[in-house]
Amino acid sequence: MGRKGSPEPPEYFFEYPRMVKFRVGLSIVHASATLFSRTYPHILNASIVPRPWYRPMRLLAAWLPCSLQRLLKIYLPGAFMPPRVVVKQLLKTDECATELFDNEIRAYGRLQHLQGTAIPRAIPRFFGEGTCEGKRALVLSLIDGPTAVQQQEPMSVEAFQQKVEITLAKFEAANMVYADVKLDRVILAENGELVIIDLEFVHEPEDRPERRFRNAVISFVDRYRQFLKNMETQRARLDGSSRAAYQKR
Repeated sequence: MGRKGSPEPPEYFFEYPRMVKFRVGLSIVHASATLFSRTYPHILNASIVPRPWYRPMRLLAAWLPCSLQRLLKIYLPGAFMPPRVVVKQLLKTDECATELFDNEIRAYGRLQHLQGTAIPRAIPRFFGEGTCEGKRALVLSLIDGPTAVQQQEPMSVEAFQQKVEITLAKFEAANMVYADVKLDRVILAENGELVIIDLEFVHEPEDRPERRFRNAVISFVDRYRQFLKNMETQRARLDGSSRAAYQKR
């Protein structure tokens, strides 16, 4: 639902869950969409509504040679997607936003070997660029797990650093650098992997990638250490408030 009189309601005023359609390849996919956060209204958590022909198509594909299976999944990917995917729309069309969007597509192309679906690896699987409600959109696999700042029982700084080093080393090996050092950009997947979910600021470094790799690790660890410190301070305040309330009884 949007503002009365608006020809097309802004994303901030939609009600969720709601039905959406997105196109990728030659597939038009229907899904029930929710938001991960109101802060990012252009990133949808989409639960795919299976079409009647999805299962027959998958059965048919199983009998085809591998080369034909790959073509089928490229041009008609809807039948082969997992039950839930992420649809990331291009919210703004200015030059800067468009360049970041295009850079993310290039990054997924360069890092195909790091993509994972059933078994998360360093980054989500990229199903392709499409359109959703008239906007350009990326369709990605959904990685289950909390971001670094959503942990109920946070891991130690040492454990976090080890996971960051393992993941970023995979970028370094591909001669690529991850420059968007934010804790809500990394997910702690259920299989223990640390997965990076936003590749807008991935690029090929002009200087030594090992130096950029080390700087990124240090920045991530510093931010995580500060996160733990803030969490500890907040818990101490809550404990103090609880004790004060108990003493007043």
